[in-house]
Amino acid sequence: MNFRYGLPLFALGAATTAAQAAQAQAAQTAPAARDGQQRPNILLIVSDDQGYGDYSSFGQGQVQTPCLDRLASESRYFTNFYAEPASAPCRASLLTGKSFVRAGVWSVHYGGDYIALDETLLPQVLQQAGYQTALIGKWHSGKGPGYLPQYRGYDLVEPVVMHDHIDNDMTFNDVPIQLENHPYWKKMTCHGWTLDKMAAQTLEYLDTPREQPFFLQLAFVSPHAPWHAPEELVEKYGAQGQRQLFAAMNALIEHMDSTVGKVLDHLDRTGLAENTIVVFFSDNGYVHNSPQGKLNDEEIALRNPLGLRGTKSTVFEGGIWSPLSVRWPAKIAPGKTEWLGHVYDLLPTLAEVAGVPAQELPEGLDGQSLGRALFDAGAEQPERILFGAGLGVPAEGVKYNPPMAAGRDREAEREKISYKAANLYARNARFKLVKHTNGTAELFDMAADRQEKTDVSESYPQQREALENALKEWFGRVVADPKTFRSPVFPIGPEPGGVLYFNSAARLEGDMAGKGPWAHSLIAREPGSGAVWNVTVTEPGRYAVYLQADAAQQGADVSFSAGGNSIRSTLAKGKVHRLGVIEIGAECRTARFTLNSDADQSVKNYWNIVLEPAK
Repeated sequence: MNFRYGLPLFALGAATTAAQAAQAQAAQTAPAARDGQQRPNILLIVSDDQGYGDYSSFGQGQVQTPCLDRLASESRYFTNFYAEPASAPCRASLLTGKSFVRAGVWSVHYGGDYIALDETLLPQVLQQAGYQTALIGKWHSGKGPGYLPQYRGYDLVEPVVMHDHIDNDMTFNDVPIQLENHPYWKKMTCHGWTLDKMAAQTLEYLDTPREQPFFLQLAFVSPHAPWHAPEELVEKYGAQGQRQLFAAMNALIEHMDSTVGKVLDHLDRTGLAENTIVVFFSDNGYVHNSPQGKLNDEEIALRNPLGLRGTKSTVFEGGIWSPLSVRWPAKIAPGKTEWLGHVYDLLPTLAEVAGVPAQELPEGLDGQSLGRALFDAGAEQPERILFGAGLGVPAEGVKYNPPMAAGRDREAEREKISYKAANLYARNARFKLVKHTNGTAELFDMAADRQEKTDVSESYPQQREALENALKEWFGRVVADPKTFRSPVFPIGPEPGGVLYFNSAARLEGDMAGKGPWAHSLIAREPGSGAVWNVTVTEPGRYAVYLQADAAQQGADVSFSAGGNSIRSTLAKGKVHRLGVIEIGAECRTARFTLNSDADQSVKNYWNIVLEPAK
């Protein structure tokens, strides 16, 4: 077994040893799946930023996806399935069975993309049922010790850098220089197309002998921008009259489709297909621009033949409506279903088919199993309301731009959260209420108006009132949860110690701020500026403190404190700076970095602080 992060390759400590023992015991005692059927393998495939029309079966000939079309035709196909408005939120809902805001996530960066540490994730649920679990591809659910997939229920992990489609370093984004040789973060550069490397990894995984059923999450970074694809495919679409930009995007989608085809064909050849559940959906809707440029109106119309309102980051249909295919040849008859489904339904659904009793699922799920829709084509869905949220912290009167602006204070923001400022929706079988950030709301009749063009509130006042009351009640429960709309809590202790990212701080002091709207590093000039993180200490003791900051010259005077102790240091020219050793006790709840001197232009970027157990 050649997987870099497979448990057989290195010991993860006593906690992992205990987890492996528990998994082995679970494998011996795990319940059989539905109707006594041998427990199925599970292959969960997620595309990235693929719109509802980015399939040859839905589009107007602008792209070819024969493999995904084949999968849909062989599956129970959901025509009313909802993802989330962006990547990290969708993954949080998928993995926790809860709306992402209830799982500690509220954005795609800035500390809003960390699934809370006290959440039990789908792979952990399946591990306890005796499954071997693996992730190949995109993570985007938290960085650093405690948050990476290796800590959260995946036995085997092969990550990719978002969103490099060629010559990918096959690791995580924002790897600290101090840890770049650690097995969790080490680069293993793929010279070639990322999709081809992921296909090879997947086939190798499928060929690995095992006694347990597997859960494999195959998470593409396609067709997320920038749009790069094999030249022969780009030329194919160019020969059809498409502009270079549009041709590259469609070529990337077809390249992903052919990768899915390789995996499906391999399941057939190896005899795994009959008892393997294959699930496919997209994490969110369309994006019509890339660093290379923007699509024109004609190209957008080709991608969006249904005329859906909204794109990625919105709660309109163009941002959250996704096809869902679920194929299990041994048990599920192909065909369409109009059941309402949501990405947070997949945890209880897959747990059910894996034989996990409902009483053993995590508490407080928003999701409901879609098992009846899968196994009984004539089943009628009970009444339900789906709830969802847009991105950001709905703090009234707080408008920071960029998101990591000077003075950013997550705790202060949370005190100003209001229903009025929130972007939300509620959807039942027929109607959808969209609540805007200006306090207004619109009601749409989804049976007649999938394009969400006409507000029918005046025609259906009772339906609007019922949905709005339900939405207010749901949002009240969201806000009451102590972990919603907060910054992540960074653990200090798990191997290799701890990592504090500047762009995920709970509070910024002085003129510490992000460099632009997508800041992954911060800058500061004024004395007293700095950042504060929420932490939890699982292993008290002495830690060596390393600051990653781009210092163009010697001289910046900085300090770091945790609990009641602090250290002070003068930075030399360079990128990684050892500040010293600090004692961190179990009672520590916050850590702080402070710039003590006027840095002028000597420090260009503050990236992270790494804490390693002092030897």
